[in-house]
Amino acid sequence: MKLWKDMTPEEKGALLLAYHEGKVIEHTLWSGNGWFEIRKDYEGRVGWYDDLAYRVKPEPREFWLWCNGEGQVIQKYSSPIERHQMHLAVGDELIRVREVLE
Repeated sequence: MKLWKDMTPEEKGALLLAYHEGKVIEHTLWSGNGWFEIRKDYEGRVGWYDDLAYRVKPEPREFWLWCNGEGQVIQKYSSPIERHQMHLAVGDELIRVREVLE
């Protein structure tokens, strides 16, 4: 985590471009008290402050688990797979897991 004042021009440019492209930008204090979405001021401007750290909000990780009837994981998939391709046995489940980011 770098403060705005310590970022290179390239790092600052990447954040500005991400903001321009509509991605969510978050900030935090160096003390690490959590990440908060940046907001526009009453004139519609966004401030970039030297004593804050910034990042593009990470996308939640998502994956699928194929579990047997006892709840044991048989396989982990990083992308969705059609149930008919899996040869699920009676009692098997396909569970979607999605990370919660706050």
